[in-house]
Amino acid sequence: MEIRMSRLSDLVNEAVEAARADGAIIVHTVAASILSGLDPEDLEMVALEGLCRRVKTAASAGKAEVLAAASSGQAELPFNLARSYALDIGDRVVKLTRELTQLEVRRIITIRKDSIAADMRSLSEIEAAYVAAHPMWAQNPEWLFGQALDAAVKLMIDAA
Repeated sequence: MEIRMSRLSDLVNEAVEAARADGAIIVHTVAASILSGLDPEDLEMVALEGLCRRVKTAASAGKAEVLAAASSGQAELPFNLARSYALDIGDRVVKLTRELTQLEVRRIITIRKDSIAADMRSLSEIEAAYVAAHPMWAQNPEWLFGQALDAAVKLMIDAA
């Protein structure tokens, strides 16, 4: 399985690099081109991956029914929770919100905090790169981001 996954990754990476040469990557077109070259075992693995994503999405769809039933006489809770949550980073285990243990809730909080921290680092990097590229774009508005960044980095190196 490990070798097959590696082979699939290689096929995907090669197709993406070929598509990248054309500029924007049309995901559906690249996926269709990869699909046409897969053998039955590859197709089964890809189908399983796709189905796992759909199962996770379906399991997580909707909001949690954490609100007390009106007939119970309990007040409704003001929480906007998902119906279910992934208990691991790979989304292999999804559990209904109402059935989570305390340890699982703490794990979900940790996963979300780590994800948000990674997103904030990524946002910080793209913002810093934009700030560096912006003066180059002011002089050359037709430039692509990479061109503006290359010029900005060159300017920084020359200034040092």
